[in-house]
Amino acid sequence: MWGYSSLGWVYKDGLKEYDKAVPEFTKAIELDPSYLNGYIQRAICYENLGKLDEAIKDYEKALELDPDCKEARELLGNLKTIKK
Repeated sequence: MWGYSSLGWVYKDGLKEYDKAVPEFTKAIELDPSYLNGYIQRAICYENLGKLDEAIKDYEKALELDPDCKEARELLGNLKTIKK
């Protein structure tokens, strides 16, 4: 799981290749469906790709896993404000 996640981070943060990062975070999530940060990072990628509905679903899943996750709550709130 960590290998996929690490590669996702390289694509997302290092190269800004969000379309390549999404499948890596997806693979990490498939291996560990409780991987909270995987949902958040994939959501950020979706946002950067203009796939706002997918991003919202991932932020909501992150909050389902951890209702106290401040990062997911703030990013979801920001996205919903933008989407209005």
